Amino acid sequence: MASYLDMVNRIADETLRPDMANQIKLCIQEAIAHHEVERYWFNQFRDRTFDTVAGREFYDATDLSDIPGILELDAVTITIGSAHWPLTRAGYVELERRNADGNARGQPTHYTYWGQMLRLYPVPDGVYPVRLSGLFKLPLLTADDDQNAWTNEAEDLIRHRAKMMLYSQYLRDDSNAGRAAALEGAARDRLTISSARRLAGNEIRPSL
Repeated sequence: MASYLDMVNRIADETLRPDMANQIKLCIQEAIAHHEVERYWFNQFRDRTFDTVAGREFYDATDLSDIPGILELDAVTITIGSAHWPLTRAGYVELERRNADGNARGQPTHYTYWGQMLRLYPVPDGVYPVRLSGLFKLPLLTADDDQNAWTNEAEDLIRHRAKMMLYSQYLRDDSNAGRAAALEGAARDRLTISSARRLAGNEIRPSL
């Protein structure tokens, strides 16, 4: 499994710039930020869970570390017994209006995401398991031995994007920046096709 440092070293080797490790790390971080808003098979999850607290309306990183890293929510469900009930997405202003006096209590039926926090309505009157499904940020690469899908499954995508940025922003080398951009595009196409194949399901047809 490749690490953060492995990617830095490979970029330094391919660009012949071992003296620019700090700049390469910045480019890697910017490359991840550029591509993490796109859906791939490795950054979509449906297993992010936490429990509500009676009387608490807002939920953040103290309840689930993934909440600040939500990029897009596909579904929010609560579990009651063995049943999973989907909550309805609502606008933040709408929930402000609905719970203007702060007294609404009950089984949550609506949610909104705002300010890196999840807000539930009505305010939970007890403990309900909540499951989040959607697009999430992967853990930030900080230590040299850190690794995740960006350094492995999508290594070529991030590496070529980072090289393009290094050539363009630091080295003022438009020719090599263009080559790296072309390689980035090819890597993105491969990853998009791979994700489509992994995520696509057969159409379910009713039986006669």
